[in-house]
Amino acid sequence: MCLFRYLQKFQKYKEIKLDINGNEINALVADSLIKRILGLMYRNDNTNMFFIFNKDSKYGIWMLNMKFPLDIVWLDKNMKVIDFIEGIKPCTSLFSCKTYTPKYSSRYVLELKKGFIKKFKINKNIKIKRTKN
Repeated sequence: MCLFRYLQKFQKYKEIKLDINGNEINALVADSLIKRILGLMYRNDNTNMFFIFNKDSKYGIWMLNMKFPLDIVWLDKNMKVIDFIEGIKPCTSLFSCKTYTPKYSSRYVLELKKGFIKKFKINKNIKIKRTKN
């Protein structure tokens, strides 16, 4: 069994609701090193993930062992969009998997199914809100 699949079995994820331009979505919370490394590996295409970091930095995202393409949104500490990239394709090799990084430092990263950026009209400087669960 692959180490990543093995580690994934033991992770417990909280779920949060986010408001993006009046559209509510659910997202799993990646709030530990292991959860952030695993991201959405091996999951189905109905899952979004919200990465929480303790400090601002240019956090990279890779597409290793993904089953579907993603849109990636980087947010600052105030949950304002500072950068995004659309339609990143999955990769299957650890050694040839590109890492995508933002132009500016961020505090949070949101992984969404490909097409969500256009669908929800996400652009720089909009604010994403956490809603009550």
